Amino acid sequence: MKKVAALFVFPVLLFVAQCDPKPEDDLPELTGRVVDLADIIPPATESRLNSLLQRHEEATTDQVVVLTVESLEGLPIEDYSIRVVEKWKIGQKGKDNGVLLLVARDDREVRIEVGYGLEGELTDLYSKRIIDHRIVPEFKKGNFGEGILYGVSGILYRINSPVASEASDELSGTGSFSGTVIGEQVPAIGTPNGLDSATSTSADSSPSTSESEKGFGDWVSMILGFIFFIGIAIFALWMIQYFLRAMFFGEGAAGWVFLAAIGWIPAMVGSAIITGALDAEVGSIPFWISLIGIFGGTILLRSLFQYTDWGKKLSEKWEPDMSSSGSYSGSSYSSGSSYSSSSFSSGSSFSGGGGSFGGGGASGSW
Repeated sequence: MKKVAALFVFPVLLFVAQCDPKPEDDLPELTGRVVDLADIIPPATESRLNSLLQRHEEATTDQVVVLTVESLEGLPIEDYSIRVVEKWKIGQKGKDNGVLLLVARDDREVRIEVGYGLEGELTDLYSKRIIDHRIVPEFKKGNFGEGILYGVSGILYRINSPVASEASDELSGTGSFSGTVIGEQVPAIGTPNGLDSATSTSADSSPSTSESEKGFGDWVSMILGFIFFIGIAIFALWMIQYFLRAMFFGEGAAGWVFLAAIGWIPAMVGSAIITGALDAEVGSIPFWISLIGIFGGTILLRSLFQYTDWGKKLSEKWEPDMSSSGSYSGSSYSSGSSYSSSSFSSGSSFSGGGGSFGGGGASGSW
């Protein structure tokens, strides 16, 4: 009976083994933070990437790894990626703070795979935006090294890396955004001429009754009022900087909506100041020329931030997070299990630390 059962079970196991299109032994080996099997990253860029990712790991313990392959060999990129991170186990045990940037050259596909511990910061939606707006545009131009460097830069910024500014320097130099708040001085109101001089002298020479009789409650009220005023001022300044960042650096349609909604406010203020300086009236030709010119300038400035290399770099730094708590799921692969933490070792000096992945991230193509 046992022999009969063995004869039945053995062919089934053999069939299942043959159905696995990519056994673990055939997957790439983890030999460093950049594994360029497709040979698409220039040596100088690969060296810079290795240096950045090593310093990032030393500062945070996060492990960010880049893998390029020639082909996925018929597998969906989500399946291939999850198999690789299951084998490599990048990230630290218990922290699950690993990220894999996978590029398949011949299949023209790219994916960012995110460990459990970083899914709150590097969301599926933001991973998709990095791919679509940072990596793919460069890949379409054949600039694989630059596209991967842009992608790594976006990842490091999103997970609050202390070397993110250095990643930015690796692109097109440094830059900063500063704004100027224009205000008006309101002239002080003079004392009415009708006051009696004696009354005025008497009022000046005698201390105010309210000043001399302030009690504890009055002082508490003044302090609370001052604190409330400071809080309102801080909130107002935060809102101003947020709207300015959303208007100029906000990604995609949301940023253009912000520009259309509030871009006319600085245009109105600026045109009113120019019109007043020219002694013209609101609604006159100088007013409309300055209004259209300033608003057109904001459109031009936003376009520069969105469609130039140095502008994209600034956008990565200053773009506000306008995404919701939802996640992009159009191409995410879900795994029903968590992988055990065990150190992966190979002949190289770099290895994963036992991190777990659950399919978080996003995919794209060019």
